[in-house]
Amino acid sequence: YNGGGSLYSTINTYPSSTGLLFYIDSIGRYTIDVNGTILQPAGTAVLNAWVHWAVVRNGSTLSIYINGTSIGSVSSSTNYTDQYAVIGRTGAGTNSNLFLGYLSNTRMVKGTAVYTANFTPPTAPLTAVTNTQLLCNFTNAGIYDATSKNDLETVGNAQISTTQSKFGGSSMYFDGTGDWLAIPATQNIVFGTADFTIEMWVYSGSQSGTG
Repeated sequence: YNGGGSLYSTINTYPSSTGLLFYIDSIGRYTIDVNGTILQPAGTAVLNAWVHWAVVRNGSTLSIYINGTSIGSVSSSTNYTDQYAVIGRTGAGTNSNLFLGYLSNTRMVKGTAVYTANFTPPTAPLTAVTNTQLLCNFTNAGIYDATSKNDLETVGNAQISTTQSKFGGSSMYFDGTGDWLAIPATQNIVFGTADFTIEMWVYSGSQSGTG
């Protein structure tokens, strides 16, 4: 994946390179990979600042929104059947394509396209709206799912940090050298062919090889 660290991967056929990934590639482009179909909109990623990401499937259209603005879409009727997900690396390798930076307010919603047009990014911590399957705000020194539906596994020294925060004084930090967050097997993230929304606030510290 062009040496870029993934921000979210993988929903499907873990741990191969297929499935759904979104990430910043090695030359700083926002990218979606849907089973090998690459969407790389024009423009470069914003580093060292908080950026709101949202990947939304509405019907057969999969779109990526950055700070509330759609930067591209691709047709996708993929049936996402696998039960595993990782945050902070690609599914294909354990010590490559690692994310360097901070995450805040990560939410997965199954069955609902939360955003169907350009929108104003959230100005307060995300909440468990209808159909929320995972909600991690990474505040109050906690790495846990606020919906109480999923057990999370931290790998390496992925940890809460107060160095950067979007809401609540802390966020989750990945140092780019062996850290990620694993979501063990669960039906909660089997999206099938339905609509879904994955969103988070991201503070990227690098675009070359690690994030």
